[in-house]
Amino acid sequence: MTVWVWFNPFFAFAAVVVNMVAFSFLRKKYARFYMPKTFVTTDHWKPKDPDTRWGWVKEVYYFSDEKLLQNCGLDTVLYLHFLKYACLLFAAMTPFGLIVLLPINSSHAEAVPDDALFLSGMDQYSMAHIKDRSSLFWAHLVSVCINTSLVVAFVWKMYHTWRHWKIKDGSTDAQHDFHSRTVFVRGLPPYCKTNDDLRSLFCRLMGEDRVVHTVMLPQNIGELHALKEHREHRFKKWIRSVDYLHENILLGKRLTHRVNFIDEDLNLTKGTVVDDIEYYKKHLAIMDEKIADLQKEYNNSRKDESSGCGFVTFDSISTALMASQTLLHHNRIKIKARLAPSVVDIDWGWFVRSTREFLMRRTVVIALLVALFIFWSIPVSAVAAAANIDSWAKHGWLKPLVDELNQHEVLKGFLMGFLPSCSLSFFILILPYLLRIILQPFKYLMRSKNERTLLRIFWFFLVLNVFLISVLANTYFSVIRELIDNPQMLFTIFGTSIPRQALYFANWIIFEGFVSYSFFFFCRMDEFSMWKFRSRFVCKTVAEREDAHNPIQFDFAVQYSRELFVFCIGLNYSSMSPLILPFVVVYYAFAYMSAKNNFIYVYSPPKRNLKMLRIAMNRVLVSTIIYHIVMIGVFGIKSFEYGGLVGIPLIGVIIGISYIKRRYHLPTKYLALNNCIDKKIDTQEDLEAIQQMYMHPSLKPPTRIESIPGLRIPPSVDVVAESMQTSFPLLKRYKESKEGAMVALDEDEDDDVDGIALENISGRDDDVDETNGHHHQV
Repeated sequence: MTVWVWFNPFFAFAAVVVNMVAFSFLRKKYARFYMPKTFVTTDHWKPKDPDTRWGWVKEVYYFSDEKLLQNCGLDTVLYLHFLKYACLLFAAMTPFGLIVLLPINSSHAEAVPDDALFLSGMDQYSMAHIKDRSSLFWAHLVSVCINTSLVVAFVWKMYHTWRHWKIKDGSTDAQHDFHSRTVFVRGLPPYCKTNDDLRSLFCRLMGEDRVVHTVMLPQNIGELHALKEHREHRFKKWIRSVDYLHENILLGKRLTHRVNFIDEDLNLTKGTVVDDIEYYKKHLAIMDEKIADLQKEYNNSRKDESSGCGFVTFDSISTALMASQTLLHHNRIKIKARLAPSVVDIDWGWFVRSTREFLMRRTVVIALLVALFIFWSIPVSAVAAAANIDSWAKHGWLKPLVDELNQHEVLKGFLMGFLPSCSLSFFILILPYLLRIILQPFKYLMRSKNERTLLRIFWFFLVLNVFLISVLANTYFSVIRELIDNPQMLFTIFGTSIPRQALYFANWIIFEGFVSYSFFFFCRMDEFSMWKFRSRFVCKTVAEREDAHNPIQFDFAVQYSRELFVFCIGLNYSSMSPLILPFVVVYYAFAYMSAKNNFIYVYSPPKRNLKMLRIAMNRVLVSTIIYHIVMIGVFGIKSFEYGGLVGIPLIGVIIGISYIKRRYHLPTKYLALNNCIDKKIDTQEDLEAIQQMYMHPSLKPPTRIESIPGLRIPPSVDVVAESMQTSFPLLKRYKESKEGAMVALDEDEDDDVDGIALENISGRDDDVDETNGHHHQV
């Protein structure tokens, strides 16, 4: 192998050493950013900050899965097990690939004609280097059988792990949540219009003593829903302006902005400069009147309409499980029940969309996805074609450049190794943002289903647009006429093109595993730069600056897609170019350690069960099918007459994985009855909490400021001393409030009070709690 081929591994190794040393120093200096969870006080758990610079490695590696399940959720544990077992899977493939296949590929070559597959770089260590009709291909056939068996074992281990941790998660306090014993019902009959009708229906079906509470969801409240969301947005801006006033009261600064439209409600012309506090206060008052009128109008007319869906809460989780798996009507289209999602996972805007709007949004999204797929293949193909310097020599005007690069190994290594990998990573990085923008109009009932849809589409784009299209980049355009005349030539193109791209994808995996994970996931330099920028130029208040430090949410959809794409690449090249296997092992090792470190110290736990592992296992099956199809094509190109035997393990893997999925489907989808807790007796407070939980937010009272003891916001600096005694960031206290607590803007203040007085709704004294730091001396 030429020297330039090793440029990317050497560069990646040097980069990872520099990044990891920098990370060991930065995590101590900027602990508020790299270990934000150590600054968050919880009742039962707080991560330990290692004393030494490299102590975090041992702490992360030996951190128990039980603590992760308790504090980060089931999705976190399953994702880490996927990375761990994927690393072990490819580590098990590596010995046979390096000890048996690699010597066979590299030592049994033939003289290759000029117009045949040009061998260079990793081609010299792939099965493309073996002459046609050679009996040595039996070793590759055996490797296909071994790798297929290992994949089946991997899928079985993942489903077994899923069931194990599902049972452990179900035996925790999560069963005491109200949504765990609630079902969501659709397709209700037309006569079911009120909560009493829904309760009567399920009392007849499941027993009167089992139904605790029912909520019939509203219909035709699109205008009210939009107004409430707009009101909440302006309410947060009002809080922000009040916080800014408190922090700059000595300077007399207040937030102002220029009106960008004609405001008919306040009789303001375009371009008028207004004070934020007064402007948003007046708008909130106007919106509250409109919301009250719309709610009153809906309550008077809702008995005449039926939405056909609602929530039913039972006395135990076992009853909810039986209701969700019972055929409630002889027509399966009607009265369908399923376990209710968590309240934070519900997209309440889904209920205000009509069927016509849903179909129109779906059509637009599909059209945009097709257009993105067509145009996205152009830059990906260009990057893949540029990665193969030997294809440049086919163009006469580029031949002098190729001759010059052949004399400079370092420059050639940079252009052929690092630059294409960096370009491909850039395209893969921005693709999820484009997909989220396209999928934004088309939403499901559950936000987690939107994430699962993104996983499916993103993985499809990666495999089809990056993997399959890139392997055709050098060949397709030169033989397009022959391909139109003979479509069967496509299999020949795949058989010859896929081995040639081994070096291209190996360089990308090296770049992602070493450089990307150490720079973006350990050091998190992109987030660090944005954090510094936001803290200095964007954040106006202390609450916003503190919010910039808060742990972020982990993007399971994007990360699962990337790991599954690497799985597909590693599996497809495991028999053709086994030299790629060690790099895949290192990639998953870095992914596991970086993800676990961030889950322990950085990422906040997900608030909903995303249920992505089943989708991931389906993608593993599709990757295995692609692997066998590619190997059949390569064996056909090499005229190996026994290559068709690859279809036998393909049939075996489909049957095996289908059996595993069928065996573990119900245990992973539902909690077993013997693991359910006993029936719970609800108090009056519980019934009120259930009623508020599944009531549509548009029908609830407007949001109010909560529990701000004795807070008084002066309009000027004349009462500085009085205001500074009670100043405290409102937005911070608003976000730290109990989830689901209702707070409201106080509109009933006395007219003789100079300023905006906020009532203490919590009932506590107006005295300031100096022990909690709510008192500031002037």
